[in-house]
Amino acid sequence: MKVTATSNVQTKKSGYAGVQPHVERKLPDDRNENIYFNKSYLNIYGKSADYTKAIYKDINPWVKEHDSKPSNKYYKYGSVEGYLKKQNRVRQDRNMVSTFGDTETKRKIMDLVRSEYGLGHEEKVLKAFSTGLKRYADGFNKRNKHITLCDWGTNCDELGAPHIHMSILARTKTKRGKPSFNLNSALKKQFGNSKNQDNLRAFRQQEDSKLVELVGKSLHQSFPKVEAFKSMSLTRTGKQQSISMDEYKRAKKDNERLLTSNFRLSSENRFLRDEQKDLSKDLDSLRDDYSKQLDKNIKLESKNKRLESSNDTLTNRIADGYKVFVPSGYHNRAGKDVTTDVASHDSTPEHKSAGGYTVGGYSGLPLLLYMIKRTAKKDYKKLKELYSTMTDKKRDKKTSNTTKNKTKNTEDDLEL
Repeated sequence: MKVTATSNVQTKKSGYAGVQPHVERKLPDDRNENIYFNKSYLNIYGKSADYTKAIYKDINPWVKEHDSKPSNKYYKYGSVEGYLKKQNRVRQDRNMVSTFGDTETKRKIMDLVRSEYGLGHEEKVLKAFSTGLKRYADGFNKRNKHITLCDWGTNCDELGAPHIHMSILARTKTKRGKPSFNLNSALKKQFGNSKNQDNLRAFRQQEDSKLVELVGKSLHQSFPKVEAFKSMSLTRTGKQQSISMDEYKRAKKDNERLLTSNFRLSSENRFLRDEQKDLSKDLDSLRDDYSKQLDKNIKLESKNKRLESSNDTLTNRIADGYKVFVPSGYHNRAGKDVTTDVASHDSTPEHKSAGGYTVGGYSGLPLLLYMIKRTAKKDYKKLKELYSTMTDKKRDKKTSNTTKNKTKNTEDDLEL
């Protein structure tokens, strides 16, 4: 099976430390949509050499020798840290990224595994990728005498092809014996070509071939039934062409502009996502409030119906009481309305409004109460007059009886 591979050495002054939090998935708010964080446990991290110790091993002896010379008494470094502060780079190492195949290669390998083993082996494939990349890192320092691999980490949890990030430290010396961390010098010393481009090409060919070989062996050990995994070799998709320095600078500027634009768009996208989440929360809150208010309205409507029923019952009771206590001549005479009948026996003016007859400005339940009050007053007056009349008649009758008795007694006396 033919597979592509690429090895790129980045020139950022921050070195491997600049990407290490991303490689080890330690960024607090990493929202890279191409990372499946539930698969990050399959990544492997390691240290083939200690960066600080390697730096001290190369620089410390030279700094001591330099500072001990009388000619350098006014120009001393004092320590390894003092020497590094006067260099152009903060870190002397570089971040190297080696990638196995591409997205299409990854898909093809997944299909081959499914055809022989069925579904459900995705994590096992990713683990085989990670194991093969680890074996590649373990042998790096044996293959390269003038380039030291320090920290490294595999990334097989991304949407794209599996790859490994490596902190590499080029280690050579100048003609005067001064430590040098120049990659081109280290590659020239290792491969011996006069052109830096030829040395870099030889280095990439060596590393890419070994990467494909070791990842292929790891896949074959995990899935021995797949015939294509028994023999994997490197292939190149096309020839690399050199470009002029002006073209390189223009391409670099365009790339930086695109990176800036991409970062701005990513920030805006994160902002919009957060805003969308806030709006969703507000919408859910409004829905809850609406539901609660709807329940309250239903309860109020039910309560209003009960009150209306109670009001009707009370009105009927008052009406029944009115019929009992009001004289018969005041209601239901000749089938007339009670309001009209009361109006005919009362000096209070009556008139018809939009809701029916009113008496004295009253209508409905207040009208009934008003009628009871008026009727009670009239009955009281009649009873008072009747009592007065009865009292007068009784008194007159008593007076008449007394007079008759006196007359009778006089007559009896005369007869005697």
